[in-house]
Amino acid sequence: MRTLIILYSPGTGGTHVRHMLSTASVFNSSSSVEAYMSSVKNTAHMNDDQTYYNFLQCDHTISNVFHGHWAMLAFEYDLGNHTNYQNRQILTITPPTNNILAYNRWSSIWWDECQELEQRYLYRPDIIERWFGESDIHEYEADVLFTEDCTNFLEFTKKEMGLDLDWTACKKMHNAWYNRLTTAL
Repeated sequence: MRTLIILYSPGTGGTHVRHMLSTASVFNSSSSVEAYMSSVKNTAHMNDDQTYYNFLQCDHTISNVFHGHWAMLAFEYDLGNHTNYQNRQILTITPPTNNILAYNRWSSIWWDECQELEQRYLYRPDIIERWFGESDIHEYEADVLFTEDCTNFLEFTKKEMGLDLDWTACKKMHNAWYNRLTTAL
């Protein structure tokens, strides 16, 4: 059993990543290509997406993928709701720096200069380790995620995280997500 926590700044693709990671057979999958394609608009948020950090309402005896933002995770950890989940691994998505599509999506949320600096600080692995006491932390760049081809992400999750994702399903989801973003932005 394992618990994967995706920690990301708003607008950096964390919900999309959660859908792709849920294709690994080890996890209790809550997404499918069909559901993803039919209910996702110009982001990866599905109408019934209940997988934000919801430690109290999920079965801790099976492998799960959780996702959300820093304060949401801090709240759950402060309450101790994470302690029933074993083999916790964190994937953080770093805020964009060079990819104009990624930066436009990220900065369209509500940024000013102070908030941007805060987000860049909070999602660093050393800060996550210090605040949450977790050491199995992986970092993936939004700049790389916000590209047309997701092969780099699929290889990263296999090599660095030991996950066997459904590459065909992930590529379909990623193509739909990327095309929606390029149209919306």
